[in-house]
Amino acid sequence: MENTVNDLLDFIKFSATPYHTVKNAEEMLLKAGFKPLAMTDKWELSRGQGYYTKIYGSAIIAFTAGKGDFTGKNKLRLACAHTDFPCLRLKPAASMEKGKYGILNIETYGGLILNSWLDRPLSLAGKVVLKGNNPLEQKQG
Repeated sequence: MENTVNDLLDFIKFSATPYHTVKNAEEMLLKAGFKPLAMTDKWELSRGQGYYTKIYGSAIIAFTAGKGDFTGKNKLRLACAHTDFPCLRLKPAASMEKGKYGILNIETYGGLILNSWLDRPLSLAGKVVLKGNNPLEQKQG
């Protein structure tokens, strides 16, 4: 039980953003023998095998193909979790000046408890989506 609690606390500690949560979940799934699937490919599944697919690096879907013949009433079972959580997000035009100071233009996201953000140093983490030749080009950090 203690290992499970410590594993959960480590997962939370190293999952500061939805991107990091998905990255850490993917590492756990790979260690458990799950195989990655691309959203753009035709999937060929084997009974009893675990699979996962990522969406834009900030969402992940994992499942195990049933061992039966897929004709019974329990053909598919899914368990889901929400990887997005309350945070401060940079707006598209993030760079601003106030007086002689440079500041970042942010917005709140989710059910944020603002007082919990007032006494801590903030940093940037997660991913940035860039406009360019590839409309989904992403930079993670």
